Amino acid sequence: MLHSLGGTGLNGVVLANLGALLIGSGLGALLAGARARQAALLALALALFHPLFLYLPSSMQEVLQMGVALALAGAFARLLSGQAHGRLVALALTLFASLLRQPWTLLILPALLLGQPKPRQRADWARLVLLTLAGLALMVLLNWLFLWSTAPYVDARVFLTNPSLETLPTLLTQLTESIGDNLRYIFESAQVAEWLIFVQLGSLLLGVLVWHVTGRWRGLSQGQDILLHAYLIAALLAFVLLIYRVDAWRAYRLIAPHLLFSLALLIWRRRSALALGVAAVALLFLPQIVDTYESLHTERFSDRLTDYISQRQAQLAQVLAYQPDAERWCNTVSASPYFLINGRPVGLLASIPAGMGMSWIVWREDLLPERFRSAYLLLTDDEVQAQAARLNLEPLLEVRGGMLYRNLDSDCAGSG
Repeated sequence: MLHSLGGTGLNGVVLANLGALLIGSGLGALLAGARARQAALLALALALFHPLFLYLPSSMQEVLQMGVALALAGAFARLLSGQAHGRLVALALTLFASLLRQPWTLLILPALLLGQPKPRQRADWARLVLLTLAGLALMVLLNWLFLWSTAPYVDARVFLTNPSLETLPTLLTQLTESIGDNLRYIFESAQVAEWLIFVQLGSLLLGVLVWHVTGRWRGLSQGQDILLHAYLIAALLAFVLLIYRVDAWRAYRLIAPHLLFSLALLIWRRRSALALGVAAVALLFLPQIVDTYESLHTERFSDRLTDYISQRQAQLAQVLAYQPDAERWCNTVSASPYFLINGRPVGLLASIPAGMGMSWIVWREDLLPERFRSAYLLLTDDEVQAQAARLNLEPLLEVRGGMLYRNLDSDCAGSG
């Protein structure tokens, strides 16, 4: 789209991401009433923030989420400092962000409760309880709206409507297994950048607690800032480990904007030493982060990209052909999420013949059909082995990570 509108080419996504980041940081600085020194410190923190550079040359929404995080940090700095309309701005931006990504709903309670006068009478306590209940109800509503309006990520909906989870022991077993699987991945399979972000989140929590203890010694009142950071980190970790799946960079993508929110808020609230210290931890692993960047992006932004695509088109033309008069499933390639998420091998999906469609396979036993209807399947070797009883395939083309197959169980098994 960017290329069609402005002729920016493949690097247009970088410009779009930089624009989102600039708008978010500018809005955050404006809302926080930041000074030039604070803006410079935020720029330094961004220069040290490794998720930004891993996703800057990406069409995923991660840099947009970072821009949202920066704007939210400014709104909450305004709320904490008692500036005009601080609560209204913080709540409005939180509601907007919650429709973009589910975990931003965690900020609804702070948006409602921070800055409230200390309760002294029964009526004050009653008002505080009502605000808390209203915030929780709003969180549930927004999560429900998000889950039922998101496709093709149906996993969460199936989880919520699964009758087997109606009993408490079953639910506890499911949560225990989720924690075990996630921790196992973090300690055994995660790449350096993936577990590094957990280290930074833990370092931030430790730094906030030290800030609290030293602040008490010095007789300073910093309770609401500390409570906000501690609550957000604890709630985010609980969400990730209990409900979410941390593999395939999922937790990394989810945690990154929330970590940036805390770092920016610390800078706006004049606690830049803690923010820069947490961000600078990444320098200890700079070679590994550079290797990760190169493995993710070098091929996609290489001058040889057009050569890659030409090679893929020539390969696919030998085994795939669009048939204008055929039924639509006969012109469809159903692909494993591996190829769609990782974009490997480079140029493969962009080289599917014009007119043909693609679908994304969701590997959940309760969602899989008895047989796949599409004429072609693009699968990894592990998936073929795991689903051998369900599949009847003819290999067509070997690709990095798997194979393109003709699906002999489709109604168009003779396609091609």
